[in-house]
Amino acid sequence: MSEESVRVSKATSYASDSIEHISTSIRQLAVAIRSPDKNVYIPALKTLLDIIINDPESIERIYENDIISILNKYIIEEEGEAYVFSSSILHIIGIRSGSVDYSIRAQTATEPMIQIIHSPNEKKSKAGSKTLCDLIEENEQIRNSLLTTGFVQIVLHSLTSNTQIPSQQSSSSSNNQIPTFVKIGLLNVIQKLTDEEEGLQSLSVLIPILEELKQNGEDQLKNKAKRILGLLQAVGIKYSTNQNDQEKDQKIKELENFNKQKDEQLRITAEELHRVEKEKEKEIIEKERLKLEIIKLKEDIVIIQYYWRNIGTWSRHIAGYSQ
Repeated sequence: MSEESVRVSKATSYASDSIEHISTSIRQLAVAIRSPDKNVYIPALKTLLDIIINDPESIERIYENDIISILNKYIIEEEGEAYVFSSSILHIIGIRSGSVDYSIRAQTATEPMIQIIHSPNEKKSKAGSKTLCDLIEENEQIRNSLLTTGFVQIVLHSLTSNTQIPSQQSSSSSNNQIPTFVKIGLLNVIQKLTDEEEGLQSLSVLIPILEELKQNGEDQLKNKAKRILGLLQAVGIKYSTNQNDQEKDQKIKELENFNKQKDEQLRITAEELHRVEKEKEKEIIEKERLKLEIIKLKEDIVIIQYYWRNIGTWSRHIAGYSQ
């Protein structure tokens, strides 16, 4: 065997061993993250995150070991590191799932920035707002996604929060408090969205709260609200007095977006099931092939044993004929 052949053989063997090692590790981690002991499941989540970052192919084994449902549980029920690791893993899986809908892909790109804007740390929050504004300026799809996939509702929720606290650099705040600098950062993004006149109708739901901020908000919020209201008025965007119709329209849009996302998830799941079925078919075929080989080997062994049992008799007969 040539040196090149040996090298290729070793590399193939190593790759196979590595894949098997990762598969085994993920199976063990799938058990570990189900542990009630925080000292067990936190390191397991961190290791899972490292694996899917460094080995995209490992995502298939995440599905195979039903890890997604456990990650969803941590996102709903846990805080701190469990939430961070679980949401990060799901975020990476979502990005690498290959969605063909650009609005959904753009939403995936903007979600981290929206999270950063809501940070209780003012410096981080401002950086998140500036980055998102820059993305809007550079990419039309980012702008369209923010206007159509629920960002406006997030802004409405944050602006209508009754509790405000002064701007601060500290990273600690009550869960129910929305700092003023967060609201200003969100309004900066809304103002950036109004740089172009098209597609602004979804911002009409903000008009009542903007009017409230214009009258009773803090100075910075008041100025931002005035500016945005002026821009919306200039392009003819008005708040519908028929609240029921507006709510219905909004629900229809949300349902359409939800259905698109579900269709995409179903497509991915169907492809995954098809892949698993193909793998099972291959395993069955391979098992049958090995089974036939074993039968053939057994038959060969029987023939060989028969030959060796009778070879002495045959030798004597041949010797007798010779005499």
